[in-house]
Amino acid sequence: MEKIYYMVLDSSFIIFPSETNYILHLPETIAQYVQCSKLKKIALFFIHPPKYKTSSGFGILCEIIKIDVEKTKNNVTKFHLKPTHRIKTQINYLQQATGFIENYEIVENSAQDCSKDAVELCISEIIQQINDGIKSDNGKIAAVYNIFLNQKHPDTHLTKEDVNLIIDMLTTTESSELFREMSNYFCGDPNRLSALIDYLFNQIFTEKIAKAKFHALNEPKVIKRFEIFVENFVPIFCEFINSQHSDASQSDADKKESQEMEEKIKDPKIPEEVRKIIKNETKKLNRMNSSSSEYEVSRAYLDWLMAIPWGIYTEDNLNIENLKQCLNDDHLGLERVKNRIIEYMAAQNLNPSRKAPILCFVGPPGTGKTSIANSVAKAMGRKKINISLGSLRDEAELKGHRRTYIGALPGKIIDGLKRTGSSNPVIILDEVDKLCKDMRGDPAAALLEILDPEQNHSFRDHYLDVPVDLSKVLFITTANVLDTIPPALLNRQEVIEFSSYLDFEKLEIAKKYLIPRRIKENGLEKFNISFTDQALLNIIRFYLREPGIRKLERKIDQICRKITTKIVEEKLNSIKDNVIDCRHIPTYLGIQKFSSVELIDMEPGVINGLAYMETGYGSILHIEAIKTKNYDKKYKFTGSIGPVMEESLEVIISYLYNNKKKLKLKEDDFEKENGIHVHVPEAAMPKEGPSAGITICAAIYSCLTNKKIRKDIAFTGEITLMGRILPIGRLREKTLGAKRAGITTIILPEGNKKDIEELEAYIKEGINFIFVSNMLEVLIKYHDVIFETNNQKDGK
Repeated sequence: MEKIYYMVLDSSFIIFPSETNYILHLPETIAQYVQCSKLKKIALFFIHPPKYKTSSGFGILCEIIKIDVEKTKNNVTKFHLKPTHRIKTQINYLQQATGFIENYEIVENSAQDCSKDAVELCISEIIQQINDGIKSDNGKIAAVYNIFLNQKHPDTHLTKEDVNLIIDMLTTTESSELFREMSNYFCGDPNRLSALIDYLFNQIFTEKIAKAKFHALNEPKVIKRFEIFVENFVPIFCEFINSQHSDASQSDADKKESQEMEEKIKDPKIPEEVRKIIKNETKKLNRMNSSSSEYEVSRAYLDWLMAIPWGIYTEDNLNIENLKQCLNDDHLGLERVKNRIIEYMAAQNLNPSRKAPILCFVGPPGTGKTSIANSVAKAMGRKKINISLGSLRDEAELKGHRRTYIGALPGKIIDGLKRTGSSNPVIILDEVDKLCKDMRGDPAAALLEILDPEQNHSFRDHYLDVPVDLSKVLFITTANVLDTIPPALLNRQEVIEFSSYLDFEKLEIAKKYLIPRRIKENGLEKFNISFTDQALLNIIRFYLREPGIRKLERKIDQICRKITTKIVEEKLNSIKDNVIDCRHIPTYLGIQKFSSVELIDMEPGVINGLAYMETGYGSILHIEAIKTKNYDKKYKFTGSIGPVMEESLEVIISYLYNNKKKLKLKEDDFEKENGIHVHVPEAAMPKEGPSAGITICAAIYSCLTNKKIRKDIAFTGEITLMGRILPIGRLREKTLGAKRAGITTIILPEGNKKDIEELEAYIKEGINFIFVSNMLEVLIKYHDVIFETNNQKDGK
């Protein structure tokens, strides 16, 4: 028999043969010896108190799994051990704390099979002994006994392995020193369980209890041991019995579930790589103990793999006419979006394997970006997933957590596929412009793979770590602005801009969608409530300043709520005045929040510019300029002006000074004591941007030449130091704001000519657009168009 290196340890550390690995802290010298000798096994023996010295010949044979190199604070090393067998040797071989043994034998557990009733009898005798020795109505003992009886299952049969496992569990209870001392004592006894119980009570309890009654007993050790038994022994034993029954009752269900999983694995739609992983995980799961934490982790991973809809696709509605009808029924306008979806579905008719586009809807709030995305899914007959990306900071929310983390789960993309049960849903990623990043990662970087048609056919979630095909998924992102979207991410998307709604569009949307919905929500269907067109236009123009329709719906809802309140309070069955017109609006909504924009009488230095508000609303912007003399600052610019507009003023002054002869400006206007003060009214509202360049320049020119500019003309465009006029953005909104204010002529950069051609005829109607490329054209070529003539001054 081969020699085995052994150690004698204190009995506070007790282990028994099992599949569990243990960590043992041993001196560094022993670790060095074991490593140098390349030992694979070690025997552990335990020193017990003199009273139990007969057990000192029993030990545990362990395999050395690993030895940690790093030392702890106490200069000891971690041994990772797996206990395999019990062994027994003669006591005289254990004269030293460490050494080698050659004469030893492996001891097999020889406890016999026993029935549940036999085990219950042992426990009942124990409790009876306690009750006989302690004449007291102890409610705790009775409660424990009743719990045990409630677990009784006559059909449960305990094998010798079960019995030995029970004893090992009891003898290694962490808080029970008495049981630890008896770990190996009866390991070769066929009646190990009953022998252990008899020994425990005969040697520890019976003699003590016979000498005194419970109420007169003043030995804390006995009381403590009794409490340990009641709190640890019986509950653990009952739990084990219950788990044995549960395992027996669930065995059939487990077999059935395994069979179902085997059938699912045979599905040809599952990729071969995924099938191999599922098979390996299933084999690993079958070898695990169902009560271990690793079992739950592996089982959850398998459940997720099987829950993915591999190769399952929703059939698309390829009828173009039905698609158009569905989109038109849900939304008014938005022709660019509708046409793009129709083009995609038309291509699907001819090429079903075509990859889905990545669309990005950009526009002001309330313009229908999310709602049209939902309608697209409905029209195509696909399932949809809405994922909000606003303030998302952790990339694991999209790509999942790695399985090494406790509580790890897949990301929102994989979770969405599972919930829809389809591999080609419409995934709507809301607020992609509001992503954040911190130490946990950059979600925008995670989207680079998800939204790339060249990569997402083999998308790997961190949790699943298998390729998942997302090429058939129609991704639609929404955003309010493009500036905050990383360029690499924006490059992967096809941008479709949403403009603000026109007044007549809001009117039609209110009549077709908003009013019927609010009337139904407030229970007013039977009262035949209606709104006149003029009443709705008054709400749109004088109570709201928004590009979308959310606030308009809230105003309509406010009116409906007030009508509902009146009906309930007065208990009315009908309403005579059920048509809401202009005279009712102040009653329901209060005074007007905004007044109509009117053109003011011009003075030299006063001019109309065009502006785009943060709310997505276009409007005219008055700019005023006057001469100053001996001011503390030669050129002043006021009205909550941003740095870009301040730079524009500096550029304009330099341009005018450099071209004073061409523009016939006086040299005195640029002397040191003379200055210019430019002001933009409504100072509480911040103003920024370069598009007011030619407007400011024309205002200063008007001031210096003392010429009035026509009040029905407006300017917009960026000016350079050489006088070139550069194109600007948001032309649709600015033109619409000018039209509302009564502007008839707009001076625009030549580069915006192509944008005017795309505007609706309704917006362009009644407006004369003049395109210029240089500031000299504005002030010289179109001088008579811009400035008032004598006939205009006289009112002729």
